[in-house]
Amino acid sequence: TRTARAIAVAIVAGSLALTGCSSDNGGGNKGKDESKSQKDAAEQQDPVAYGDAAASSGPAKEVTGAKSGGFINVYMQSDLTHMDPGQIYVSDAGQFSNLIHRGLTNFQEDKDGNLTVVGDIATDSGQSSEGGKVWTYKLKDCIKDEAGNEITSADVRHTIERLYS
Repeated sequence: TRTARAIAVAIVAGSLALTGCSSDNGGGNKGKDESKSQKDAAEQQDPVAYGDAAASSGPAKEVTGAKSGGFINVYMQSDLTHMDPGQIYVSDAGQFSNLIHRGLTNFQEDKDGNLTVVGDIATDSGQSSEGGKVWTYKLKDCIKDEAGNEITSADVRHTIERLYS
């Protein structure tokens, strides 16, 4: 055991000595890696585009071989706490929510990963006024809830008020 202890002490002492000899250049990503990180960050800061009514039209194109009904298998790190969109506050549940809930708008992603806000139950991505403080949406005709009732602006208002209550 003395030999094992001596070896462990030597390894720890050697590790500390090597750590003390290393330098911290303040960033970790210097040179080529830093320019790539800066480029990635710049791309993530690109503004999101807002689609017009044509970009918000539907339904989606037919998927070859698709069948009605079935199951969606979603693999997640932990169970969902809520499926109620008013109770969801974590990103994994939010991503799941995008599969089963609709909203005024949603994102459309192109093949290059660029995002455009498009109307989902709204006719377009919304009309901004008062310097972006007010947004106006017109609902698409014949959008219905799961019970078959047409969705109205009162329903949208109730949903938004519920999120903040």
